Amino acid sequence: AHGANLNALDKEGKPPLTWVLGEGMALLLLEHGSDPRIDKAAEFLREKIGHGEWPRVKVWLRAHGYADVLVAPKPGKA
Repeated sequence: AHGANLNALDKEGKPPLTWVLGEGMALLLLEHGSDPRIDKAAEFLREKIGHGEWPRVKVWLRAHGYADVLVAPKPGKA
């Protein structure tokens, strides 16, 4: 709402979505434009969801056309 870039990368190449501790904050960032397809964000989300965490994020991703984020890229492809 105040113009923050939700997809800005830090010096490690990670967007803010990779630093959240809770599912509610992840959903808030996603709902306000955080891109779940950024490499490190996608990895982070797959890890959380793969461990059975963040079921609401999984549903959100599918409902908003980001189901591809849930599937790891094949080796040799970025």
